[in-house]
Amino acid sequence: MDRHGETDQGLERHAQATRRALESAIKNRREDLVLAEAGNVRSAFVWAMASPDRAEMAVALATLPSMVMAVDGAVMEVTERILAVEPLVNDATPKRLRAQFWHWRGRLCLGGRMSVQKALDSLDLAEALFTELNDERHVHACRRRFPQQ
Repeated sequence: MDRHGETDQGLERHAQATRRALESAIKNRREDLVLAEAGNVRSAFVWAMASPDRAEMAVALATLPSMVMAVDGAVMEVTERILAVEPLVNDATPKRLRAQFWHWRGRLCLGGRMSVQKALDSLDLAEALFTELNDERHVHACRRRFPQQ
């Protein structure tokens, strides 16, 4: 690919395919398929972070698999990716992706990995975005702050 000047195009197609696979696996609640994409997520994320014009892709690759991978034991890896893309999340980021990002950032920050206030602020922001999207299931998920609630 490199000899033909197609390296970046191939890596972009790889990242797009990884994102689509994650979106499908999440939609179908197939955690096993999310985990099967872990290696692809890692390599596509490195590619996406290498250029500012790939911000949305980087945010998606950090956000979409985050909770499944964290539950599987990759908490530090996932948290590092979420924190790395935080500066890239803005009004240009699609609203659903922004909501998912703030939701998972809030969840990952609970348990002493970050200040409780930052976690709560993230969950509040996610809740507001999910409310705008009329996504009551995720609004409820954001309101469940701690296991005892």
